[in-house]
Amino acid sequence: MPVRKGRGSQSARVDMPADADSSVLPDLASMGEQCDWLRERLGLHPATVIELVLLDTEQMTRIHVAYLAEPGPTDVMAFPMDPPVAAGACLPPDAPPPLLGEIVLCPDFIAATDEPEPLAVRCALRITHAMLHLIGHDHADDVGRERMFAEQERLMHDWLQR
Repeated sequence: MPVRKGRGSQSARVDMPADADSSVLPDLASMGEQCDWLRERLGLHPATVIELVLLDTEQMTRIHVAYLAEPGPTDVMAFPMDPPVAAGACLPPDAPPPLLGEIVLCPDFIAATDEPEPLAVRCALRITHAMLHLIGHDHADDVGRERMFAEQERLMHDWLQR
C-alpha cells in the first residue's frame, strides 16, 4: 500500500494511502491539531509522537482481521507503542521522542455510518477514543467503560467548544 505523507503537526504525523479518495477525508491539519490538543490535555510530554494512519475500507478490513481476528472493517483501531510519558518528565538528551502509538482510522467506514454529525466530528470522536486507548483506558468491563466514555465525552465537549 503506497502511503502519502499528509499534513501533520510537530508531533502528530498523518499518513494515508496515495490513492485515498479525498472526497471522504476530513481536514488533515485539523486531525493533527486535535492529536496535539489531546496530547496536551491528557498531560503527555510535548515531545510525544502520535501517528495517525488513514486507510480505505479494504485496507482496514485486512488490519482488523489480522490483529483482532474479527471480520470486516471497523472505524478505528489503536496500537500502543511506548508507554505514556508525563508532561513534566525529563527525557534523556539522546533518546528519541516517545512514540505513544498509532491510530488507524477508516474515514470511508465512518462516512458510511448513519450518524447525524459531520464527518469531521465523527472522526474527532474516533481519534479521541483511540487516544484514550493509547494511554491505557479500556472498556472491557462496566467500570472501565463508564470511566472511558465519560472522559471521551468530556474531551469531545471541550474540543468542540474550543
